[in-house]
Amino acid sequence: MKEKSQESSNPMDEYSHPISARNTELGRLFILKPRQRPEKPGRSLRVLFDSRFPLIEDFKSEYLYTVIFEKIGNQAGNHYHKVKSELFYPIFGSFEIHMQNPQNKKHEIVELKAEDHVALSVRPGIAHKVIAKDRNAILMVVATAPNVEDDEFPYEINSSN
Repeated sequence: MKEKSQESSNPMDEYSHPISARNTELGRLFILKPRQRPEKPGRSLRVLFDSRFPLIEDFKSEYLYTVIFEKIGNQAGNHYHKVKSELFYPIFGSFEIHMQNPQNKKHEIVELKAEDHVALSVRPGIAHKVIAKDRNAILMVVATAPNVEDDEFPYEINSSN
């Protein structure tokens, strides 16, 4: 997937573009720019979606949901998709995202913290597991397709795979 051009004439649009983006071993990490104003202390705004400036050009957001992890260590995932791509945005708390390529067994762990204003792209074919590092951690997931059973393939990620 290619990244979208960042040309714009509106100064507010700067918050719709990531500060930076880098490939990880198995995903792509985006650092978002929060809007913080001295005249409005104690709050910040993060643009998580702007249809004019998607983080990834051919990523069409079709399905959005949040997962609330009530306890430290709660997990979700241990599967991969053949069609669906996903973007993970930590809204509250921190997470370990375990990713593994089922073909070559390459494994990676990426830490996501809400206060770091980040998003992680997971492409089709990469198995993933999310582990909460905080109580009541909230992860928002933006996907290119709804959750469907015929595109969710169980895959147990562990260090011995």
